[in-house]
Amino acid sequence: MIHISAGQANADFAALDQQGNECAKINQGVLDWALAHASSSAVAKYNKLGTKMLFGKDKASLNGGSWIPDPLHYEEDKTSNTMTLTSKILVTPETEPVPIFKSMHYCKVLSPFRAMEWIYIDSLYAKDGLASNSAELFLQ
Repeated sequence: MIHISAGQANADFAALDQQGNECAKINQGVLDWALAHASSSAVAKYNKLGTKMLFGKDKASLNGGSWIPDPLHYEEDKTSNTMTLTSKILVTPETEPVPIFKSMHYCKVLSPFRAMEWIYIDSLYAKDGLASNSAELFLQ
């Protein structure tokens, strides 16, 4: 609906809203923004030691009642030193019978603050935190 309102006459709902990774693309954009705005030393440390954040395929919700309480899902893979974030998505078509719910697209979105926190702090726990070998060397 917003594409049509913006003048895109041939807006295809299925192509624009039902491919399954729209929320992951938004979340990747948030992480990219955070990496572009973090200090160069923080980004260098994240690239060297940090657990890399990846984005999995969005998971659909049946309705708003199931979408609202379901948070972003984080899954750590210690072998590959990655954290995969998966967003819940709720998409309603223009043909939705309840008028106030027509053409909605809801995403669970990573906040820019959370992305910065990941780069500066949380991603470093595994290889640069108190439980890591480098922390033990520091404490000796």
